[in-house]
Amino acid sequence: MKSINHICRWLTLSLLMSGLWVAPSQAMPITYNIFDDFGTATITGTITTDGSTGAIGNGNISDWNLLLDDGTFSFSLTKSPLNSGLFSGNGVFQASLTTLSFDHSINHIFLIRDAPVDNFWCLEGPNNGCFGNPSSSNISVGFRANQYINTGRTGLHVYGAVSVPEPTSLALLALGLFGVGFTRIRRKH
Repeated sequence: MKSINHICRWLTLSLLMSGLWVAPSQAMPITYNIFDDFGTATITGTITTDGSTGAIGNGNISDWNLLLDDGTFSFSLTKSPLNSGLFSGNGVFQASLTTLSFDHSINHIFLIRDAPVDNFWCLEGPNNGCFGNPSSSNISVGFRANQYINTGRTGLHVYGAVSVPEPTSLALLALGLFGVGFTRIRRKH
């Protein structure tokens, strides 16, 4: 019984030190892989949040690195180094631990753009608009010379997802930690 208590203590300490176990009240930043395409235009990159889930907005977005590409021109919007601004209200995204979504049926807007050139990515609800085009995702690259608008979006649309480790990888890691702990305890006895 004493050796089982040692094993449990050692595993708990190992998980705490490795950062795999986090207290439920402590939110960790979440980085979402962003991908959107319409026509020949694509948006790829990442948006990092403070780890909050549910309705999130400007105050929860801590970093972004997005590549806008319209098939001819491309432009990066980044927070670090800062070359663009974030303009939106609170609650514009629905965030979970694995996805970042925008609801095109609600009256709100999300915009990342540089100024004064106006390379940007804009998401909007039915009565808002970067161009007065309701329920759309817009991209503009190269001085608004090539603008692509997808006006067919309604409801909740997923724009970002988190890469989740495979369960077998996590199981193998746990087995390795258990083996190291067990070996250490056996050496003491």
